[in-house]
Amino acid sequence: MTQILKNSQNPSFRRRSSVKSISSNAMPKFKFELPAPSDSATAYSKIKTLLNGENDFKKFDPNVSCTFDESTRSCNIKGQQFSADLKVKTGDPKNSTVLVEVEVPFTLGLFKGKIQEAIEKNLKRIL
Repeated sequence: MTQILKNSQNPSFRRRSSVKSISSNAMPKFKFELPAPSDSATAYSKIKTLLNGENDFKKFDPNVSCTFDESTRSCNIKGQQFSADLKVKTGDPKNSTVLVEVEVPFTLGLFKGKIQEAIEKNLKRIL
């Protein structure tokens, strides 16, 4: 016991045993992929049309904004409570894959299954 007390007074001991605090800005991420039965250009065009029009994402957060990058066929979506990155990856000439990475606040992390389900439903409907 006395050894523990002596070690706790040693500054180098405190540095080694200190626990890094978690930033309040840290948000849990989850990733998933969806197959698209079309080439990457067509899939990207359909996703862009969906995100520029009325969609379920705007029902949850009316201030959602999307930034598109034509050269990489990717999209960054930002809302007040979440952010997401979508990228269409080329497979064979007739198929592609949509890579999705979503960041949500820790409090919504419990609902990531429902969030993923909603995203998949909207993307599958247009792809």
